[in-house]
Amino acid sequence: MTIGNVISSTIVLYRTHWRDYLSLSLQSSGWIILPLVIGILGMVALIALQVPWLIFAGLPFWFGGFIYCWGRSLTYGGAIARIGVCYLADVPESAQKAYRWARARLVALMGVNFLLGLILTALYVVVVIGFVILGFILIFLIISVAGVSLGSATDPPVILTLLIALLVIVGFTLALLLFLWVTARFAVFDLPLMVEAKQDIADSLKKSWQLTQGNAFRIMGIVGIATLVTLPIMAIFQMLTLVMQVFLSLWLRTQDEAYVTSLSLLSSWLLGAVSSIVLLPLWQSLKAVLYYDLKSRQEGIDLTLDAPRQ
Repeated sequence: MTIGNVISSTIVLYRTHWRDYLSLSLQSSGWIILPLVIGILGMVALIALQVPWLIFAGLPFWFGGFIYCWGRSLTYGGAIARIGVCYLADVPESAQKAYRWARARLVALMGVNFLLGLILTALYVVVVIGFVILGFILIFLIISVAGVSLGSATDPPVILTLLIALLVIVGFTLALLLFLWVTARFAVFDLPLMVEAKQDIADSLKKSWQLTQGNAFRIMGIVGIATLVTLPIMAIFQMLTLVMQVFLSLWLRTQDEAYVTSLSLLSSWLLGAVSSIVLLPLWQSLKAVLYYDLKSRQEGIDLTLDAPRQ
């Protein structure tokens, strides 16, 4: 598929399954919101009972619950992607069956997301350390050349500073491209778990790395265009958030400032949750189309879509 075909196929998938997609996406967001709501209500209750120290005693239980809820949220997103791949492979599957498949791989889904997060974090740390070292070297060069050139007719430190600034920009651009390239190589990191049988965490990451070989820059272009497509949607929600904040500030201008601020934050949070419900199916559909296209390019489509247990 061309980049345009990938985007158009993603939109078709969304339009075809929008009811199932939005239902699954709503439940995915609900599992993420649940521990946040419980945490806020728990804090308010403990403060009202004048026993705020119990917050620290409850943190381990809350954190464990948050991890579990995060995993349940991932299963709904995985189900959306599986529905898309099954539809493209001409073996359509219901949302209930897709969710049962994903639910059975809850631990593996959490593990592959956690492992990928560690990989990207390690890459980020290496890049930051590299920039720090480069910065010290460049500062040393500036000081050295400036010391040697004091009293000279020309002003080489200015030229050197401009050259160093250019090198920093080039270095930052290359580092960003490296990070995006690695991210593109893991673009379908969880799809093998969601589609193919007998895939574990390591196999899923390896499979993504193999399928995206030679296609990283193309994937970066596809994701970039998809981001542009979502910009109007995000802009609408940003405008709604701004309008809501202005309305609350005018309507409740006589109320306590902390109260108004809390309501503004809550409204922004709710609108952000709604935007994620709308956009999650789009990104999961894009991953499904990418996975199917990469399987077609690299392996000539050899999908074994095992049915979930009844």
